[in-house]
Amino acid sequence: MDLKGLIHRELGEGLTETELATAVGVSLHTIEDILSDKPPQDPTIWEKFATHFRMDADFLRTGESTHPQPWSHYPKTTSTPVPSRCGKSPCSPGVSLTR
Repeated sequence: MDLKGLIHRELGEGLTETELATAVGVSLHTIEDILSDKPPQDPTIWEKFATHFRMDADFLRTGESTHPQPWSHYPKTTSTPVPSRCGKSPCSPGVSLTR
């Protein structure tokens, strides 16, 4: 989803353009420009939106990852079984993890 789409999502959840501008730390004019298909030219503004939406600014701006390798090249981690709520290990039925 691009920046305009993210803004529309926020507005659809009940925020006003003014509230969103305040939350992001940009002017109302900036929000209005983006909604009028005029993306920000200032990298600082992209950083503010990236922080607000918790994403990488370059990815937000271009839609492409700036990581040197695709995520598929990173080693997969192995997960350790998590005990269930009943206090038993999923690998060892009947064994209590509590004392």
